[in-house]
Amino acid sequence: MKLITNFFLFYKNDPRRLQFMMLWSYSIIALEIFNHERPHTVTIITFLSTLVTDKFLGHFFHKKKNSFLPAAIISPSICTLCYSIAFWPYILAGVLSAVSKSLLLYKGRHIFNPSNFGITVTILLFPNWITGISNVFSGMKFVGVYFLISGLINAINSRTLHISIMYLIGMSLSFWLRGVFIDRMLAPSVFIELTLNPILLIFCFHMINDPATTPRSKKLGMLYGFFLGVLYVIFSINGSTHGHFYSLFIITMFIPFLRDYEEKQRNKVLASAAT
Repeated sequence: MKLITNFFLFYKNDPRRLQFMMLWSYSIIALEIFNHERPHTVTIITFLSTLVTDKFLGHFFHKKKNSFLPAAIISPSICTLCYSIAFWPYILAGVLSAVSKSLLLYKGRHIFNPSNFGITVTILLFPNWITGISNVFSGMKFVGVYFLISGLINAINSRTLHISIMYLIGMSLSFWLRGVFIDRMLAPSVFIELTLNPILLIFCFHMINDPATTPRSKKLGMLYGFFLGVLYVIFSINGSTHGHFYSLFIITMFIPFLRDYEEKQRNKVLASAAT
């Protein structure tokens, strides 16, 4: 019994441990079962280049030894969510992710979601070389169910389930409104297919709920997830195929201000309690 308890505490104490294991399992499944064209060597090289960059910047700019976990989460995220005929865009996205994590800071905390920053900037710089459209799991509903269950477990373990749920609610409501007022021929089944899309589920349960780049309070976290889903649908109206990355990129720029607001509110509560 003690062994089982210690096993769950190991993942609960640092949710990144469970997340990186799940993401690597997705990356392995993509190639071994669904014949994704990106070989494992690309994921490994992306991981090593991201790790070296993160370690280098951590040592010379912050005088600390960074854990391998950020690089272990960034690399399979990039290699699963994106597709390129070359290997260097994956590596570039990983390096940019590490750079944003170490250098683009506000009061000592990184502003952008590292993986999303690397993916978004690489897509904007080299749109002909890399895309966020990965059809490796397309039409595989049972894979979507697996990713949904594993994603729920990850969100519960990291205590960010409310963010993912509100993201789906905001997206579904906006999608319904789009069908009513803009695309009147849009069938409800299209949204069901979209919701069970494995790539979207990875984004929903493994990327948008990064504790370092989300609001601390549950109420603001729910608003964050909701408006993230709304903005994604707004981008999709204009035909953007990378709206999920762009929406997260934009909204995370405002997280530092939300963090300041949360800190002020917390200080007010502590001050009133002390008087």
